[in-house]
This record gives sequence, C-alpha cells and structure tokens, in this order.
Amino acid sequence: MEKRYYIAYGSNLNVRQMRMRCPSARIIGTSKLNDYELLFKGSKTGSYLTVEKKSGVSVPVAVWEVTAEDEKALDRYEGFPNFYYKKELTLSGFTYADSYTTTKNLTGNDQLFVQNYSTLKVTPGTATAKNGASISNYTASCNGLSASNSTGAAITVGKIAKSGSVTVTLSVTDSRGYTAETSQTVTVIPYTKPKISSVTLRRTNDIEAEMQLKFSGSISAVTVDGTQKNSVVYVRYRYKKTSESSYGSYTSIYSGTTKSGTSFSYSNLELCSLDANSSYDLHLQIQDKLYSLSSLDLYFTVPQGTPLIALRKKKVGINTPEPQAMLDVAGDMRVDGSPLADFVIQQGTSGIWNYRKWKSGTAECWGQYSFTTAISTAWGVLYESGAIALPNFPFTFAEIPHVHISTENSNYAMFVERGSSSSWSTTTNPGKIFAVRPNTVPSATYKVSIYAIGKV
Repeated sequence: MEKRYYIAYGSNLNVRQMRMRCPSARIIGTSKLNDYELLFKGSKTGSYLTVEKKSGVSVPVAVWEVTAEDEKALDRYEGFPNFYYKKELTLSGFTYADSYTTTKNLTGNDQLFVQNYSTLKVTPGTATAKNGASISNYTASCNGLSASNSTGAAITVGKIAKSGSVTVTLSVTDSRGYTAETSQTVTVIPYTKPKISSVTLRRTNDIEAEMQLKFSGSISAVTVDGTQKNSVVYVRYRYKKTSESSYGSYTSIYSGTTKSGTSFSYSNLELCSLDANSSYDLHLQIQDKLYSLSSLDLYFTVPQGTPLIALRKKKVGINTPEPQAMLDVAGDMRVDGSPLADFVIQQGTSGIWNYRKWKSGTAECWGQYSFTTAISTAWGVLYESGAIALPNFPFTFAEIPHVHISTENSNYAMFVERGSSSSWSTTTNPGKIFAVRPNTVPSATYKVSIYAIGKV
C-alpha cells in the first residue's frame, strides 16, 4: 500500500492533539519549510493559521505518516476543501541493478545480488512536484545504507550485507519539504569466502626436506535458476625463508585438487623440497569466481628439521639430518651424567701449521719453520741476526694468543729473542724473532718450533 505523509505546522505539532484527531498517525521526523512564514488570517469573527512564501525565513514542521482514515479525519477537522487545500508529490518508481562487473559475470543477471560483494545502483523514475514546486532531493536506501543526490541521476547505494529478500526504498523531497517514497524487494544470494575445514602442512617425519600438504574445505553455492554458478578457480602456494622479506612466485596445485560440488580437497606427500636446515614461511591461497574479492589466504611457518637420529651410509647423525662423520652430534653431550667439558669440533693442516678448534672456543696451532740467516751483528758479548718474520697463523684469533717459540737444532746452540714491541705477536701472526749465538756465523739454516693457543 502507498504510504501517505502529512506535513504539519501550528496546532498539529501537538502530539496529544494529533492522537485525538488521527489515532493511527505516526510521527517520523521534523524539518523546516524554508522561504515560508507563518501567518494568522481571518476576520472579526474568526481566524486561521496558514503559511505563505517569504524569502529568508522558515517554518518548523513535523512529518506524520497517516492512513487513509487519518487523512479523512484531517479533511473534516480542517474544512477541506473550503478552508484548506492539499499539495501532493508523486513518484513513478525506480529501477535497480548490480553495477559490479565481477558479481554480474558470476550470476549472469544484474537483477540478482551477491551478499557483501554486489554493488546496488538505483535509478529513479519520474518524480513530479505539484503546485509550482521542484524536486530537491532523491534518496535511495537499503538495509541501513543510503545515498542521495539532487539531480535524479543513478544513485550508488553500496554493498548489501543481508541475504534473502531485502527491501530497497527510494524517497523524493520537493522544495516545500513534501516527501514521497516507493519500495521494491530485491533478491540477495547468501555468500561467504572459501572455508578450510582441515589442513596439515609438515615435513616428512617432521625432519626431512620433503613437504607434505593436505587440506579440505568448501565454497559458497551461488545458485541461479537451479544452476550452481560458483567454482574454485585458483589453488596455489608460494614460500620464502623466514629470514627473507619477499615470497617467491606462486606454484599452482589446482590440477591436483579434487572438486565435487561446493567441496574441495588436496593431498600431496611430496609437495616440494625445503632445506631441512632452514625455517620457511608458506602462503596457501584459494579463490573462487569472485577471485581476489573472496581470496582465502592461509600462512604457515615450517620449522627447520630437527631429527633425533639420522642414519646415512656409514654415518650416524644426532640432532642433524646430514651427518658429516661416522658420528656427528649437534648440541652438547654428557658423560656419566656430567657435561662433556670440551671436544674438538674442527682440525686440519694449513702451510706449516697443524690446528684444532674446540667446542668451548679455544683454538691451538703448532708447526716448525726453517729459515736461513747470517748471525754477525754484535749484541754485547753475543751476536744476533736481523729480524726474521714468521708465517701467519692458519686463522685469526679473537685476541692475541699465547705464543711459545723454541729452537730445534741438534749440532749447535742458539736461542731466539723478540726485540722491540713491534716484533710481538698479533691475532694473525706470531711476530718476529732474532737468532742469537755466542759467535758469528756467515750463513746457516735454522729451525724453530712454534705453538700458539687462544680464543676464536
């Protein structure tokens, strides 16, 4: 039934009085009649209240929603048509449509709407203001949303959050403040983003490089004329090391995904290989025909592999997936209930040097160095050589190590001395030495043993 509205001023602003005259009337708001003034007119025997045009002033009014019986009661009370007249506003209706291309393509019908995603557009029909007035406002509203303009052009209301049968209302207001409205019902199809009911992502045996992925879920049915229009279009993943800032490219697993109606599932025990010694972030994305609008994005962190025991050919690893020796232990060890004090973690040779590095951070190196020199410079009652530079350590110490140097000659006597501080040891070199004998020697070959120990 068409709604009727009454713009009241004067005594009809009194709610108690209006309830007596029009028991079914309902006040819906207040406003002003701009460019009108309130006047008393009449004769010696009686007067009445009316409004007339006057620029720059206004008249406060109330807007009542009235029934046909209420209107008849007002006509009797006001003396229609002899003592007052009616001014009416008519509205022929409106059209509506879904203006969002993606949802229109999904349904194939712009008269249908998808919950939370379709965009409602309302185009007003012809509105006519009578008695010389003009239309000042068009307002379209739906489910708590509203939008308006003054031109009568198409109005974009927005996305409808409710599903089912939803009422759309168009109201127009003329320059005198009179209002008319009309309503239609639109169909909104219920919709939610894709959902995952279960998912498993893990390393094989929780330690291997190989990844296993299983999941299942569902999409919303978008049914039009008995036909299900929606489907899964993207199932893909990408990954990065946790320490990195950017993901790599997507890898599609759509072809391996099982789809049945609105349900989908996936299972792959050999998804990809990720270095067992590193932690990874993995992004799983599932999209239906609304694409990025409804994208389901799941993020996982895959820890590095931490095996208890890894068995390889002739090698056993404890807490390491790739043992490098017959027995390769990652972490601290205990013997008879007590922590193992220290043990060698690296050893080898380099140049003249043999070396060992220990779990505690201690390192040592040793070697023999041969040199040929003359000993002929007087040094008190003795004679010395020039400064002899020794070879660099096989690694750099964290601080200057303790260095011991001794002679290794069997057929003559000799000792070594440091000289000035410029000859002392550094973190990279044992320093310089001087060979000293009690007599001069033109040229001979000598040998020293060097041992250094410190922290790395």
